[in-house]
Amino acid sequence: MVFLPYIINGVAISYAFSYFFSPVNGAFDSILEAIKLGMLSGHGWLSDEKIVNFTLAFVSLWRFSGYHIILFMAALQSVNQDIMEAARIDGANSWQLFRYIQTPSIALMVDFVLFDNIRGAMQVFDIPFVMTQGGPGYASSTFTLYTIKQIICIGVVIIVMLPILVTVFAAFKTRADMVNTSPLALPPEPTLENFKEVLTNKRLITGVKNTLLILAVSLFFNILLGTITAYIIERFNFRFKKVVVALFFVGMLVPTFVTEIARFKEALIKASKSQANRRRY
Repeated sequence: MVFLPYIINGVAISYAFSYFFSPVNGAFDSILEAIKLGMLSGHGWLSDEKIVNFTLAFVSLWRFSGYHIILFMAALQSVNQDIMEAARIDGANSWQLFRYIQTPSIALMVDFVLFDNIRGAMQVFDIPFVMTQGGPGYASSTFTLYTIKQIICIGVVIIVMLPILVTVFAAFKTRADMVNTSPLALPPEPTLENFKEVLTNKRLITGVKNTLLILAVSLFFNILLGTITAYIIERFNFRFKKVVVALFFVGMLVPTFVTEIARFKEALIKASKSQANRRRY
């Protein structure tokens, strides 16, 4: 039973103690009230900067104390019993046996447990991450948790910036440079030819003109027809007015791509037939 908490998964323990110390119907506050210590309940055990680290330390102590107890039990059982018996015959009491025989005999185990605790404290991650995410603020952030967060932030920045850098570098390269150099390499001889080619392309100019034309026409008629329609619906009472308004809102709820499914399906069928004909020939 003593060793059982050490076997349980750390994430499961963290979730269990998160509910245990919860300020809303938490078991710990209920226990305090049951033993007439209700004045101590109601604290933010996981949200108060002054006590959150003590709460996390208690959880770690509960989890790992069984492991350390087993180690010390094994160390004490390895003490030479002949020396213990000789000391008792010489009149040594329990305190003297512990101080002068048992403690020096298990000194190596004490050093190991101290080292293991320091190593564990430096590497602790699951309990503070699951229970507090390092909060409130950075009050319960540990070395490992802070390091991992920074690594994740750096990784996200790299993932976001990498495509942008590749695009920017490629924009100032010639086609020969794109083939012969790495995508992340700086342009050997920066050039603006790519920008000239794009900006002077007739298709781009035509596309921009068509977009502006469609925007102007649709904006004009949307404002005109929308204003007139809204005025008529709001100003006049006519038969089936509620039905018209309901149909209007139902139409707005229909995704735009649904209206294009039939057209895309027809285009897909044509493309499939065209591909089948090519295979025949």
